[in-house]
Amino acid sequence: MIINAHGSDFIWNQTMRDALASLDSRYKIEYAFSMADRPSIETALTRLQQRGVKGAVIVRVFGRKDSFQDTIEKMVGMDVETEMIQHHGQHAGHDMAVRPVESETTHQGQHTGHGMAGGHGADGHTMMGGRIRTPLVVTSFGGLEDHPLFAEALLDRARHLSREPGKETIILVAHGAGEDSQNAAWMQILERLAEHMRIMGGDQFRAIKFATWREDWPGKREEWIARVRDMVEKARGDNGRAIVIPARTNSVGPEAEFLEGLDYVLGEGFAPNPLFARWVELQIREGITALSANDRDPIEQ
Repeated sequence: MIINAHGSDFIWNQTMRDALASLDSRYKIEYAFSMADRPSIETALTRLQQRGVKGAVIVRVFGRKDSFQDTIEKMVGMDVETEMIQHHGQHAGHDMAVRPVESETTHQGQHTGHGMAGGHGADGHTMMGGRIRTPLVVTSFGGLEDHPLFAEALLDRARHLSREPGKETIILVAHGAGEDSQNAAWMQILERLAEHMRIMGGDQFRAIKFATWREDWPGKREEWIARVRDMVEKARGDNGRAIVIPARTNSVGPEAEFLEGLDYVLGEGFAPNPLFARWVELQIREGITALSANDRDPIEQ
């Protein structure tokens, strides 16, 4: 199994590893800390092959399901497999397993390796640049979106910081996006997360609000920083308190900088939390099911 997460400094990366340590006894796990960087994913696949596995599930640990989904699927040949299935009139889904295509010499009774995942031609040489050569069957699942386990973990963060829920406002903050339509999609995800949290008992708090930072886009982030600062200031009315929770995979964002001078308490993102490990394992199990459906032999974990 490959955990593909954004990555940062040693502490950020190690926090992710520690959060998933409970899975090490059940699965062979490698990490590819990058934004779908080909060399890091290829290295992780090679390590899994050396450890004796026959299939790999790439778990995309990003906020959005579509974050790097197309890149990874093309990298391992899942787009080719989808086209083949559609050509034959069968059902094709986005999260599916790729079985490496054997070379033409196989059909002539000669022994050959699997070649490139999802590739065509002898040993995969006819594939375009950017594909990863691997004998493993590969699939990919992930994207936190508004998953109930994510919502539960964020609410858990707030509860640990809470003193008097009836006087406290939870403020969810996320990275956001530069393009307006993509940022609007982020806001919809945050709205659904907030609703999940209310159903799970978060309605005991005074309110649950949300916003994105759009932190990487000068000229757009200023308006959103002002919005969040206003939320924090209003939350303090009537002896209230603001609990700021980063809706992130791990750690925190730019809250300390953007909320400088304000009175609030700050939580952390999804990892480390036992619910994060449960979410990752759900992605792994779905991937194993997809791999097994496309392979005659059981897929080693």
